[in-house]
Amino acid sequence: MGTTTTFTAIADPPEVAKANPIHGEAGKKFGYDGAIVAGISTYGWAAAAIIGELGDSWLDLGWSETQYRAGVYEGDELTTTVAVGDGGYTITQHNADGVATVTGTCGLGLAPWADDFDLPTNRQPQPPSADGPRLPPDQVPTFTDYPAMRVSLSRDVAVAWATQRLADPDPRY
Repeated sequence: MGTTTTFTAIADPPEVAKANPIHGEAGKKFGYDGAIVAGISTYGWAAAAIIGELGDSWLDLGWSETQYRAGVYEGDELTTTVAVGDGGYTITQHNADGVATVTGTCGLGLAPWADDFDLPTNRQPQPPSADGPRLPPDQVPTFTDYPAMRVSLSRDVAVAWATQRLADPDPRY
C-alpha cells in the first residue's frame, strides 16, 4: 500500500536562478518549458513520503537513490508514493499529468552501495565562495576532491525555509 503525499510546487527564489539559470526564465533557453524548480525542493517534497513510510529513524540512518525524470514547474501538483519493493522501498513522484518526475529506492540502514564511496580527503569545511567560477555542467571537473562548504543555518532559518520555501509545516523542521 505505502505512503502518499501531495505538494504543489513553488517557484524558486531569485537567488537560486542567479546561481543556476535553468531555475529562472532562461530555462527555456536550455530546452525546458520554463523555469524548473530546483531538484532539492522536489526531493524535499518526496522526502515527506519517505519519512511517512519509514519513520523518523530514516532521518538518522536511512538512504535514498533517486533519478530526476522530468522537469517540475511552479504550480505542478506532485504526488509521491513510497511503498515496499524489491531490496527496499520504491519512490515514485508524478505530476498531475501522470508524468514521473522522480523515481528511485530508499531504505533504512546503510545503502547497499555505501561501500562503493571513497570519502574525500579534503573534509575541512570552507566558507562559500561568491567569486567562484560558474561552469556549465559539461565543464565541471569530475573526480575532483572538492572541499566541504560551511553554511551557517540557524534553527529559525531552517524552519522558515521548510515552511515558506517548501510549504511543509511538519514540526520536525
